[in-house]
Amino acid sequence: MGSHRMRRVCGAEVLLLLQVVSFAEGLQVLNLAGQASTSSNTLGNSLAATQIQTLGFNAANLLPNLLSNFVRVIPASCTTGLGTFTSGICLSPKACAAQGGTATASCAMNFGTCCVLRYTCAQTALTTCHYFSNPSYPNTDTAVTGGTCGLTVQPCQNNICQIRLDFEDVDIAMPDALTGNCNVDNIVITGNGANPSKIPNLCGTLDGQHIYINVEPTCNPTTINVDLNAANNNGRKFNIKVTQIPCMSKDLAPPGCLQYYNSTSGTVTSFNYNAQGQMKLIAGQNYATCIASQPGYCSITWRRTPNSTFELPDPVECYPGTTAGCNCCHSSYILIPGATCSGVAFDPACSIRDPRFCGDSFAAGRHETVSWHQPFTLFTYIPQPLGAMYSGYSLDYTLNRC
Repeated sequence: MGSHRMRRVCGAEVLLLLQVVSFAEGLQVLNLAGQASTSSNTLGNSLAATQIQTLGFNAANLLPNLLSNFVRVIPASCTTGLGTFTSGICLSPKACAAQGGTATASCAMNFGTCCVLRYTCAQTALTTCHYFSNPSYPNTDTAVTGGTCGLTVQPCQNNICQIRLDFEDVDIAMPDALTGNCNVDNIVITGNGANPSKIPNLCGTLDGQHIYINVEPTCNPTTINVDLNAANNNGRKFNIKVTQIPCMSKDLAPPGCLQYYNSTSGTVTSFNYNAQGQMKLIAGQNYATCIASQPGYCSITWRRTPNSTFELPDPVECYPGTTAGCNCCHSSYILIPGATCSGVAFDPACSIRDPRFCGDSFAAGRHETVSWHQPFTLFTYIPQPLGAMYSGYSLDYTLNRC
């Protein structure tokens, strides 16, 4: 007969399945991965890797509504099919309602619902995946009580090592036009080992960006504060997806990486950037963007995104590689370890002789560079104050097969 036991972790009961037995029809434990179903009222398909524990009945032969009192839906990530809140947690309908969530697509073989959990100012979140937004979202707010909208993120278990923030829709005050500092609005993360000195200043428009925050694997909370200056009467809004990542998860970002991409191609931009060059570079940036190595890929090519701008501060009127021995990009730059020319690497004809890039020209006018240096990393270093307005950068990357 199968056995199980309960363990209390950070105040929550977690079921540890020690054995799965399926020999007797009268008492069996089924360990199932449920596929989210889609009806005419639900958009999109999703897979919820959700375990269901069923005691006393054969779930394959009975309708879900007859088994509701004998089924426990163990929470797991799922996809809602919605346009605004795309991710949720697979819970029983009763558990979703009890936590104040919104039920969307079915999951766990129709025993559960993909529950969207949304929090706003002065609230506490205890779930693996949830959203943090301004009180009137998707509408804007001109101010919040006390000038700060804060969310306390309580660890869902005592082995959480990182928190990922996805800035799905963030439009707050721009940085100062002259200094580049976030003097009006700002996003600040503190508590439970989160080191503010490792997290750059963030403000402006951050749609599509993400960051990883290293935290201590304890039961202590982390606080996310969005400071909205009451003197600014402009409307602001934000919707941030918050995901807690366990210490042994394959989804952890490598040490030292503020951003982490695990696909073979993609686009990396500076914070508060758009293709029309209308955004302003934020000062006080010093972080690493990491690209996951993939089997069978040995190098990476970085190219300036078509029709994009590349503009970083540079006090010296020269660019890397244009003049042998030129001391360029010593105060503001992006750095690509091992950067060289594609096709003519280590050849005297290669004009790229410095892995730092700045000013308004990327890769000495070639608009691309290749590197065999692993782990694949792009470092951004922008001091403060800037002294002028710059638009930043947008670079496409592609991993190259060996």
